[in-house]
Amino acid sequence: MLASQVQDSRVKTTIKERALLKYFFYDMDDTLIKTRKNWLGAIQEYLSLQDISWENEDLTRYLGKNCRDICLEILSGWGYIEPGEIERHAGILRQCLLNQFEQGVALEIPGASLFLETMTRNVEQYVVSGSPLQVVTKVIKEMGWSRFIDGFLSSESVEKGKPDPRIYDGLRRKLNAKKEECLIFEDSPAGIEAARRAGIRCIGINVRLPIGESDPPICKVPNFQALLIDDTLQRLVGSELRQKTL
Repeated sequence: MLASQVQDSRVKTTIKERALLKYFFYDMDDTLIKTRKNWLGAIQEYLSLQDISWENEDLTRYLGKNCRDICLEILSGWGYIEPGEIERHAGILRQCLLNQFEQGVALEIPGASLFLETMTRNVEQYVVSGSPLQVVTKVIKEMGWSRFIDGFLSSESVEKGKPDPRIYDGLRRKLNAKKEECLIFEDSPAGIEAARRAGIRCIGINVRLPIGESDPPICKVPNFQALLIDDTLQRLVGSELRQKTL
């Protein structure tokens, strides 16, 4: 039996899924580190600067998205979007987010560092975040994860961020990887939807918001510690971890 912390949403494992796992793609915010407070604080600061009332708004709907897409959604909703203004507003929100991160080092999701260190023996690991690249770089350096991470990128590098799947599609093609060789770790509805649309299996980490039930993640776990129990990860994905050639 799996650990009681793990909530299975799929029971059967197909033969196709029993491929060697070679690539792990991690969201960063609230998946590897606790940044919910940072993002909500930045969005509140941005809205205040624009004289937009946010007290009665559910700002959690923006979590998992990048600054550009958040600003596009906000300005479109308020009906005063101007051509060429989105990037300027995204720059304001990015600065608000940087201000939040300058207040201190974010705490990791329990078990994240140990999981990254353990898995680096078997798979290539990439951080695929909605945060600006400057923030991603800062976090990876401060957390000491550079030796575990093979690469990182921001969804701001593509035309549309999560829940659009193109950030995952592009990375997979660049690696010349098959979908069944990849595994995604996400926390937000936007990220989990991006994984679904990319056709890549996903494990929900620290999921705190409602997600669609049409094609749920393989499972939901509270943190990475739950995946480090015995062979829990292999049981969940129905795949073997390859031994990476160093």
